[in-house]
Amino acid sequence: LACAKTADPGSAPALFVDCGAEDRFGLASGHRELHRVLVERSVAHAFELPPGAHGYEFVRARLEKSLRFLGDALRP
Repeated sequence: LACAKTADPGSAPALFVDCGAEDRFGLASGHRELHRVLVERSVAHAFELPPGAHGYEFVRARLEKSLRFLGDALRP
């Protein structure tokens, strides 16, 4: 969050942030706050909060989408 609060919208890297809405570690609330700060600072990012917990099955189901986003962002 500290970095997001000072991020330069013009030079911030591509950001894909997702977290399961039922995350048992409490990450979903921080995830929402990060999204709020990025929107407030006009930092482009992809934000998703789909149903699920923070476990292997969730990560496995989301991995392809996450890697596709990163691949597209890194493609010249």
